[in-house]
Amino acid sequence: MATLPVDGLLRRARDWAERDDRVAALIVHGSVAQGRADAWSDLDLVVVARPGARDALWAEHAAIAARILDGAPAWTQQPTWQRPFRYQAWRADLVELDLTLDEGDAVPWRSLAVGFVAPVDRTGVADRLRTALADRPHDDELDVPAIHGGTWVWLKWLAGRLRHGHCWFVRHGLDDTLNTRVLPLLGATPYEMERVLDEADQRRLRAAYPVSTEATELARALRATAELYDLAVDRWAERTGEQRPASPLEPAIRARLADL
Repeated sequence: MATLPVDGLLRRARDWAERDDRVAALIVHGSVAQGRADAWSDLDLVVVARPGARDALWAEHAAIAARILDGAPAWTQQPTWQRPFRYQAWRADLVELDLTLDEGDAVPWRSLAVGFVAPVDRTGVADRLRTALADRPHDDELDVPAIHGGTWVWLKWLAGRLRHGHCWFVRHGLDDTLNTRVLPLLGATPYEMERVLDEADQRRLRAAYPVSTEATELARALRATAELYDLAVDRWAERTGEQRPASPLEPAIRARLADL
């Protein structure tokens, strides 16, 4: 089998982690951990620092990345909109390192739930992470009771925008609702939808998306999105064992959507 660019990154990351006693564990997730890596793949790492050592490791994150990439990166960013202590670096040939630092234990999140391996684990981090992933929702699970009423109000507001002819905005709003609310309630994200959802749910989702900015099509998509959101809340309640939330405005909003 041909050697992939990411193989060298993983080898250097493991060598570094084995030599640095501040590292409690090295967690690999994403396509490499799932055995799906190819020439386009990046290396997704969570470095778990020993208690009290994360700040010192984070102060060296650029040097650590350069060591794993085998040279200074061509471009970097810190995606603080995702979470703190996260760093992404690219070589000029587009080989990428995605580096996250935790302390003591790895924070459970959706990508780790899909699959991970721990080539270095000095303190039993991997076993505790598996338990945490099994015992609690992922950190990107929606707070459904908090957003439920607002989602119905949002759908009503989109209907109002449609009546005023703001068709492009309504299409964008529906895309956002389906991607950031409905899909997570069904247990997936946009990038993993085809792999996680069954064929029936994929058909429902594709049918809900608007296919144009024509007013009649957007009205249809609004109603379909409302119906799919309602189904997705049921799925969330079944999956989590939580009580299904209710909105006193829902019946009136459904009637408004039906009149579009």
